[in-house]
Amino acid sequence: MSESTPELPRIPGYAVEAELGSGGMATVYRARQVALDRPVAIKVLRAYGRDAEQLMRRFEQEAKLIAALDHPGIVAIFEVTRTVSGEPCYVMPLLAKGNLAARPRPMAEHEVRPIIARLLEALGHAHAAGVVHRDVKLENVLFDVRDQPLLADFGVALKLSGERMTRHGLAVGSSQTMSPEQARGEAVDGRSDLYSVGCIAFELLTGRPPFEGDDFLQVAFKHQQDPVPDLPPRLAHWQGWFERALAKQPAQRYGDAAAMAAAMDAIAPPSDVATMKMSVQQIKALEARDAPRQRWRWWLLAILLAGLGLLWLLYELGAPPPGEAQPAPSTAAIDSEGMAIERLIAAGALFPPAQPNAAEALAPLFQSEPVPAVALDLRDALLQAAAQRFELASAEQRVEWVPAWADFVAATRASSHPSVRASVNLLEQAWAPALSRARETRDRAEVKAWLAAAQALPEPSTGFAESLALVAKFPAYGESFRDAQGPALLLAPAARVSGLGQSLAVSARKISRGEYQAFVAATGHRPARCAGERRNPVEAGAAEAVVCVNLADAEAYAAWLSERSGRRYRLPQVAEWKALRSHAAAEPEAMPRDFASTPEEWTASCELKPIGSVRKAVVNLGRMLQGKDKEQGTMVCDGQYVIGASGERSIDADSTRRDLGFRVVREIR
Repeated sequence: MSESTPELPRIPGYAVEAELGSGGMATVYRARQVALDRPVAIKVLRAYGRDAEQLMRRFEQEAKLIAALDHPGIVAIFEVTRTVSGEPCYVMPLLAKGNLAARPRPMAEHEVRPIIARLLEALGHAHAAGVVHRDVKLENVLFDVRDQPLLADFGVALKLSGERMTRHGLAVGSSQTMSPEQARGEAVDGRSDLYSVGCIAFELLTGRPPFEGDDFLQVAFKHQQDPVPDLPPRLAHWQGWFERALAKQPAQRYGDAAAMAAAMDAIAPPSDVATMKMSVQQIKALEARDAPRQRWRWWLLAILLAGLGLLWLLYELGAPPPGEAQPAPSTAAIDSEGMAIERLIAAGALFPPAQPNAAEALAPLFQSEPVPAVALDLRDALLQAAAQRFELASAEQRVEWVPAWADFVAATRASSHPSVRASVNLLEQAWAPALSRARETRDRAEVKAWLAAAQALPEPSTGFAESLALVAKFPAYGESFRDAQGPALLLAPAARVSGLGQSLAVSARKISRGEYQAFVAATGHRPARCAGERRNPVEAGAAEAVVCVNLADAEAYAAWLSERSGRRYRLPQVAEWKALRSHAAAEPEAMPRDFASTPEEWTASCELKPIGSVRKAVVNLGRMLQGKDKEQGTMVCDGQYVIGASGERSIDADSTRRDLGFRVVREIR
């Protein structure tokens, strides 16, 4: 993995300033248009290999596709051009107010409705033009200077005629918002985008996606199989809308964006009767947890219903229009809700999935201005209870609670609260062993769940944030990386590769002629030649594996590479090589692919040195490798081993042959 800063592209007419983000095929940069002196964003395609030209044509088709969608809710295209080095790119306005994913969630209903309405209007326009977006997600909703949402990134768009902007048959898009038919790689139409909008609306209102899992496949399976989750009581009036928006079959969803928007407009706040029924259910649930206090039941119910009646009266007299601050609830209503929340805190029902819970009941009080004083007191009590729970919980339990706890912290504007700081400290302590293990093995996959949850932490300490950033840069399992001045490596964690005594980084292929030639040029080392030949092993074919090297040559290269990179490189041991080769057969996508091919390789290992004839030595060596008769000889480590597809054998250290090369490993410390 290179540690150097990537070079910014040069684009005529633009001063490129910094990278904003990168995806699978393209990178977005912040730039300034020189002629007009205005800030812009430029999306540049990264295309390599034999399909590069085809990809570039598709990319330019994408730009033309977006440019034709002239709508105030869709990000415009200023220009389609190319970099100095020939990569296609297109220029867009720089929307400096960020994307929807960066905004706190959950949101109030009056905040969510105009965002969803705008997205549906933009998608209706795109669908009428015969274009399906296929990647509608929070990150692709940007905000302009007026704080109006705009739909961006049609990079995986699909013409309804069937012309894909990406490879045919792939399930492309975000797993959190992907429709069931899209996850299966089936044909999609505009109703797939509407499903994605439903997922966005669900997360904006509740603070979490409708379907969650540990990886892409698990989430995709839930989209296809799991029912629509039940909404919390405060959002129950949205349930019918989501049941249709997130229907598994496209035919059961809204027919078009306009119909979906009209159905959303028809969603009314809960009636007084529905609210009263919901509150009675909550009280019964609380009483089951708190039997000794039964005598308060009817008194509490009367006060709560009185408060709800007052709230209904205020609503009937006229609710404020969308976008305006909500008036402060009445003192009576707050007091009655406060008593219920106090009981939830005392019962330990702090966060979801507990239903009812104090966090969901308290968060709406922070949507009014000014925030009632009793709400602040209840928030303090809840956060203190959470800090105590964190202190008593296991590390795994702490991590499980992070999302709901962080949502509550954000909703109640409590990131600087002392109890939050104390909880963050406890969470950091819980993560410490995982981070330590990750730094030791350099395996990001071991702690991916921890890293995902850590993103929700409010204001982590500087040292902890730095550790997280470091681990996030580690190579994932199966991803090649490089040390400074070293060959391409693959991670081989001992926890995943059976037979390894310690985690290793193994060269992704045998050392090449070109890599060996760099060593010869730098050191003046005289490479060995094949017996009876004058040909230098590094002549022609720089990418081919170097051969005709003896053991001393291979070890000298490893020593030079260690000095050059600051890492300890060596030849693999026979046991390590066999473990890696066996693992490569089981998981070929994560390990070097040339284990089974020639040439044979030098290894550094122990061999049996028996007393007696050469024949006896060979027999005893074979028996030793099978785990038999180890007492017949003495084990010594002199490195005189080669190994290959046909197995291992001992040869003289000075041997040089046209079928004999080597690879290197380094220990992960």
